[in-house]
Amino acid sequence: MADKQFESTEELTQAPDAIFLDKSNFVVDPSQIILETSDRHKLTFNLLQWLAESPNRTIKSQRKQAVANTLGVSTRQVERLLKQYHDDKLSESAGVQRSDKGKHRVSEDWQEFIKTIYEESIKNKHPISPASIVREVKRHALVDLKLVYRNGKKTT
Repeated sequence: MADKQFESTEELTQAPDAIFLDKSNFVVDPSQIILETSDRHKLTFNLLQWLAESPNRTIKSQRKQAVANTLGVSTRQVERLLKQYHDDKLSESAGVQRSDKGKHRVSEDWQEFIKTIYEESIKNKHPISPASIVREVKRHALVDLKLVYRNGKKTT
């Protein structure tokens, strides 16, 4: 009898020769997508892509609810995001990439001026606050260099 049980379990553990393809083989769990993406925007994009590829309305409504639960938003918000996805307005990355990304927005002259002011204040044993540094930079631009800024733009 023990041999019979061993034989039946051996048959169950062997890999089948043929793999039958049906709908259950193509079901994707949202948790698998979450594991693949750590970025919130990529996660949203991948979930909406998965939702857009729904084969029928029943599965689409189930997936829509799963996406809403995963993202923590309402199903109406998921519909809005899906519309953006279909209109190619939803990007996989976070918005438009800046052309000056990774570069300093303050010129080296101003950086040196700021460092000089700060180091001098430390030397005098009265460290200057960031707000005071901003005021000193504005004063230097207006009084010493005679620069005039209106609405963030330099005018002469």
